[in-house]
Amino acid sequence: MMNRKRKLAVAAVGVLAAAGALFSIYEWTRSWRTRSALEAVGPADAASVPRIEVLLDDYNWLIREAAAKALGQIGPPARAAVPTLFRSLKDSAAPVRSHAAWALGQINPGAQAVAPLVETLADADSEVRRYAAFALSQLGPAAEEAVPQLIEHLPDPAMGYMAARALGAIGPAAKPSIPHLVTALRGDKSLKRLEYASALGKFGADARQAIPDLLPLTQDPDPDVRKGATDALRSIDPAADEEFPKGDIQGL
Repeated sequence: MMNRKRKLAVAAVGVLAAAGALFSIYEWTRSWRTRSALEAVGPADAASVPRIEVLLDDYNWLIREAAAKALGQIGPPARAAVPTLFRSLKDSAAPVRSHAAWALGQINPGAQAVAPLVETLADADSEVRRYAAFALSQLGPAAEEAVPQLIEHLPDPAMGYMAARALGAIGPAAKPSIPHLVTALRGDKSLKRLEYASALGKFGADARQAIPDLLPLTQDPDPDVRKGATDALRSIDPAADEEFPKGDIQGL
C-alpha cells in the first residue's frame, strides 16, 4: 500500500514539474511577444491606449514596465491612462515605477501630476527618484508646487542634476532655488555641472550671484561644460562678452 502511495506521489511531482516547465516556457514566450509588440508602439497608436492600460495590472512586472513605457511613447494621446499611471508610481517593481514616472513626463498631464510625482521624489530607488524629477522638468511652470521638494533633493548625488533641470524648467517661480543651485554647482565635479549651470541661466539677471562660480567653468576641459557655463553667463548678463575678461570666454 505504501509503495503504491509513494509511486503516486512521485508521479504527481513529475506531472507538476512538467506543468511548471510548460508554464515557464509559455510565460517567457508571452512576455517576450508582448514586450516586443509594445516596443513598436508610438504616437499613432492612441487607439491602443485602453488595451495597453490594462497591462499595467499584469502579474508579470516586465510586461507592466513595457506597458508604462509604451504609454509614454504614445505621449499626450495617452492622457486617458494617467490615473492608472499614478497608481503605477506605487508598483512593487522599481522599473515599473520608473517608467510610469517617465511616461507621465512624456504625456504631460499638467498640474494634476505634480503631487504624485513629488511623492515619488522620496522613493527608495534612486532611478525612480530621477525619473520623477525628469517628469517634473517636462511639466515646466505647471510644476511650481514642487519647488521646495526639488530644492531638498539637489544634494542627492543620484538625481540632484535632474532636480536642477526641473527647477530651471519651472522658471521664475523657482527663484528661491538659485543659492541652492550655486551650492550644488560648487560641490559637483562631474559633467552634471552642465545641468546646474543651465538651470541658473534660466533665471537671467536674478542669478547674478552665480557669476563668480560660472566664470571658471568657461575654461573647463570639457567643451559641453564650457559652452553651458558661457551660455548661462550670457543669459544672466547679455553684455557678458564686453563685461567679462576675454580670457574667460574665448574660444567658445
